[in-house]
Amino acid sequence: MTNEWADLITYFSTASILLPILISIFRWQQINPLQRLIAYLAGITLIGELVILIAAYQLGNNLPFIHLFTVIQFIVLSQIFKRGLVPFISSSIIQGLVLFIIGLALVDAIWLNGIYNFNSYARPLASLILISLGLAFLYKTLSELKIRSLEREPLFWITVGVLLYFSGNLIIFISTNYVKISNQALLTLWSVHAIFNIILNTTYAIALWVRPRD
Repeated sequence: MTNEWADLITYFSTASILLPILISIFRWQQINPLQRLIAYLAGITLIGELVILIAAYQLGNNLPFIHLFTVIQFIVLSQIFKRGLVPFISSSIIQGLVLFIIGLALVDAIWLNGIYNFNSYARPLASLILISLGLAFLYKTLSELKIRSLEREPLFWITVGVLLYFSGNLIIFISTNYVKISNQALLTLWSVHAIFNIILNTTYAIALWVRPRD
């Protein structure tokens, strides 16, 4: 993959977060509290994407911001899942997981990988926890059979995005600091990450567009 194609995919990945933001602005008066939380996540993601992109080109190292974004993204997504999982999973367990990831992220940034290397402990573990929360929501939903139109449930689309994005990128998150590969191969891997990011942002957009049944 050429640098030009990789840059194009990266820019498109960053721009794709604008779709859920525009939908949330257009539908702000109609969306429910859960969807508003998703809209806030989209706004935070846009800021994070821009900061990470600018830091990569202007500072030459955007990894400190990736450490921070990992924690913020996990906190917001966990609160979104909490809306659909409590009391199936207690609120205290989810809050405990948040504190665990915050603590692990600090240890990763200070002692394990360092702030200027990829957070290959915190990011994969946060991913595994979010995948587990997504699977727990699907299990709860299929067990209870209370949702009549699953395609109109915002949390279903968030779950789809989380499962695809974090499972698809898990190997990248684990291996970035340790697998010695060429710059070209690394460029290809992170272009794959950008594609999964587009998918995740698209599911945010769908979650904001659907009209849940009362």
